[in-house]
Amino acid sequence: MKPEAAYRAILEALRLPPPEFAPEELTSLLRFVEASGIRPEGPGGAPFSLEGRRYLAPLYAEDRARPFRRLVIMKAAQMGLTTRLMYRAAWWAADARRKVDVALYFPTQDAVLDLHKTRFRPMMRSSARMMRLIADVDAVEVVRVGASNIRFRGMRSGVSVDSIPVDVLLFDEVRLMDLATLERAFARVSASRLVGPHGERGLIELNSTAGFPGADIDYYFGRSTQNHWHTRCPNTRCPNHKGFVMAFAWPECVDPERMAYRCPKCGAVIEDPQDGFYAPLGPKDAEWEGYAFNQILLGPSRLPELWRAYQRMVVEGKNPSEFYNAYLGLPHRDPNAILVPGEVMDRCRGLDPTH
Repeated sequence: MKPEAAYRAILEALRLPPPEFAPEELTSLLRFVEASGIRPEGPGGAPFSLEGRRYLAPLYAEDRARPFRRLVIMKAAQMGLTTRLMYRAAWWAADARRKVDVALYFPTQDAVLDLHKTRFRPMMRSSARMMRLIADVDAVEVVRVGASNIRFRGMRSGVSVDSIPVDVLLFDEVRLMDLATLERAFARVSASRLVGPHGERGLIELNSTAGFPGADIDYYFGRSTQNHWHTRCPNTRCPNHKGFVMAFAWPECVDPERMAYRCPKCGAVIEDPQDGFYAPLGPKDAEWEGYAFNQILLGPSRLPELWRAYQRMVVEGKNPSEFYNAYLGLPHRDPNAILVPGEVMDRCRGLDPTH
């Protein structure tokens, strides 16, 4: 190394904050979360725990040496995934001696402001170790963390999508984003120093509540390994003891008389839908690693709420698609909702409004 370059490297090293986390504390997402002390609800909130959320364990087990380079998660609403997204962003930025640029994308700038204020800031302020790395936690667009940056962007602005090179791209609520704009954003990692074994650059994660079949999040999930959570029937003589996807068996997996989950094959009561495992329904060598889960996994205590929503939204026809999307985490298009082709719209433009 030339003397001038060595001198600049020394000055740059002196400007960096001392490491806050030991290398072994950064080896996996779970180890970092436990070491950092970051609380999901901020200062005064309960400590981090996966109790009741075993379906998230494989995602928190992510290894820094073998990360999810292309990850797509299609799920129901309110499953704890946005919190994990905040943790993952902080984890990649927490190595004070290595520069990793992270960008979190949300559908709108209003969503960015709300999440930064109500989720990200309180979470970071609950950790003294993270706050020693963060220059200004109130900065909305760019938060400096040691040598790294965490950026927050809305997807409605072309400048936000095109202007920054990053190493880690994290998207939340993809069903509200334009597919073409997403593809444009993917180019932000094309110069990343994080290179996979097959030459893939950077890390990209897509999270979302399910939407239309074959569109937005389901488009990418269809190109993934499609790991669905399989619940075991407690009856060891039942074929479903080997596991089945309860969302695919709705509403046959519900006993409305006893308000309990049941096996659709043998009728055995299922007290713990999280007694199970992920199994791929797509090719193991798919471009994306994919995971899907839903509110059935939150257990029997939530079943009355799901059943009422099903009666109102599906049986009564109020909003079938939103039930399947938000509660069961499945893509759905209402067969009674008829899309109007463009040529029909064009013919209507010149008609009298009273026609």
